[in-house]
Amino acid sequence: MDLAQLLSGCRLASAEDRLDLRTAWTGHVKAVLDPSLRATWRACDGHPALRAFLWGQDENTWTAAHTARWQAVFETGIDQTHYDRVLGFAEGDLEAGLDPAVYGMFFAELAEQITSRILAIDPVGDGQRRAVAAVARLMSAEAVVATTAYDQALRRRAARSVADLTGSLRDSVGTTIDGVAAATEELSASMATVEANVTRSHGQAHTIAGTVGGTVRQLDDFRRAIGEILALLGSIRSIAGQTNMLALNATIEAARAGDAGRGFAVVAREVKELANAARSAADTIGVNTDRLQASLEVVNGAFGDVTDKVAVMLALIDATGEATREQQRATAEIAARMAGVSGEVEQAISGINRQHAVDAEAAAA
Repeated sequence: MDLAQLLSGCRLASAEDRLDLRTAWTGHVKAVLDPSLRATWRACDGHPALRAFLWGQDENTWTAAHTARWQAVFETGIDQTHYDRVLGFAEGDLEAGLDPAVYGMFFAELAEQITSRILAIDPVGDGQRRAVAAVARLMSAEAVVATTAYDQALRRRAARSVADLTGSLRDSVGTTIDGVAAATEELSASMATVEANVTRSHGQAHTIAGTVGGTVRQLDDFRRAIGEILALLGSIRSIAGQTNMLALNATIEAARAGDAGRGFAVVAREVKELANAARSAADTIGVNTDRLQASLEVVNGAFGDVTDKVAVMLALIDATGEATREQQRATAEIAARMAGVSGEVEQAISGINRQHAVDAEAAAA
């Protein structure tokens, strides 16, 4: 507020104006101030809107306090010290919830009580009229000063509220963003661990697949070897059969030869026994080989099933790895966006604080 401009407008700025106040005080106001203040106290006490001006004080206490205040104002005029004191009163009025519209009512009531008593002294002279005019100007200026101080106090409280709000907002948003950032960092670390595990699992699955594939190939080679053995056993059986027929023919021929063919008959019988033994051994080997071949078929089927399941597992691991990488990208994007939001909120809060600092300076001016 431009105090000098206000005082000039109310004709309280010049040395002559201040002399008028002092003259009014010594010549007229001092004598009537005590009863005027007491009448004003009673008027305020009877008016709910004005009762806040009494500050909860009784008539004597309030009158004594205001007597000292108004003596200082009439003797020295309105200056910056007086305005600062009124500003302190205004902050108390603001906390008490006082309606600033009643400032005019209070000062009008006090002016009426003082001027009516000054004019009640007969005869009314020029000094009385000058005193009444000085009182009217002072009370008008006091009403403006009080209203302006109340407005400045309101602006100050609003600025403090905004500062508290923006500080709380900064703390709240900062805490939230820090929490999200910490969570995204933990999630990123977890995703990195999952991806590493997926990579290891993928490598191990490939190793298993390679091992199973190699075993299946070895089983195929084994099956082919068994097939070759079975074919060879068939040849042995055929040879044994043919040998047995030859031994039988030799026995018949030896019998025809009589004593001369006895030795040959013995040899033929041994050959026949060897052929029968070879055939029996071939049959036994064949049975065992058939069993082995059946077992290999079962094992081969099982390894085939394992190969299929490993292929499915590899596909699932690949899908999991891709999902994990996508989650990492999404987490990084969230972290980046939260950092951007933090910067935007900080800029907004700084802008609000700058604007209210300007408003506070304007209010204090």
